[in-house]
Amino acid sequence: MSFTNGAFPEIRAIFLAQFHPDQGPIVRLSIPEDAVGTEKNSYADLGAIKSEDSRYRSDILSAESSTGFGAFIDDSAEVIELIKRPARSKAPADSNKIDFNSIQTLVIPKLQLFDRLVTVNTGNYKVMCYPLCIKGDNYVRNAFIFNMCFAFDIDADTKCYGPVVKRVGCLLRELEVTGKLLSNPEGTRPLLGMMRQLVNKLNEHGEYQIELDLKGLSQPMASTGISIKL
Repeated sequence: MSFTNGAFPEIRAIFLAQFHPDQGPIVRLSIPEDAVGTEKNSYADLGAIKSEDSRYRSDILSAESSTGFGAFIDDSAEVIELIKRPARSKAPADSNKIDFNSIQTLVIPKLQLFDRLVTVNTGNYKVMCYPLCIKGDNYVRNAFIFNMCFAFDIDADTKCYGPVVKRVGCLLRELEVTGKLLSNPEGTRPLLGMMRQLVNKLNEHGEYQIELDLKGLSQPMASTGISIKL
């Protein structure tokens, strides 16, 4: 019996988004591999950003122009509705895929949204993520921006996943700083293995424990243990 038959929502997909210095926001990896649609179109549907921190609302206001979304804010509500009107009335090419283009400015955002738990709705999915930026003169443009995103059914109650999403993001930041796991092409194999097991083990058992093999990436961290529990 799946662990998700209980009180916890099932992870439908997980994907790693990054800012590419030439291409802009991209989806580098995803599980399942075809879970995210990145075809360019003018469609962008209703979305919502959610934060446990009430100070987040002021950041949204200052970030409106950079995201292209208009904000309708009710101070008594926890959810901030963000609406981007489509240039044409056009649905995504495949409604079963996550429409990355409609949410990319929130997944790879301006600095106001870094280090904050973000939830955005798109199509049939609710995407929860924790965007991060690592600064350093060893990176192109002196920064490395990434976001490991978790996708759930649109009506799922994802509160229990907030700490998990944040922990995964912070863990990846640590692994990038110490071993270049994300920026080194050699990190693709261990990253895919980690993502695949995250989905399978959290869905089936509500916890995730793995010894991540980092040989060839970081001598001080040839392997590292990861433990996550709902």
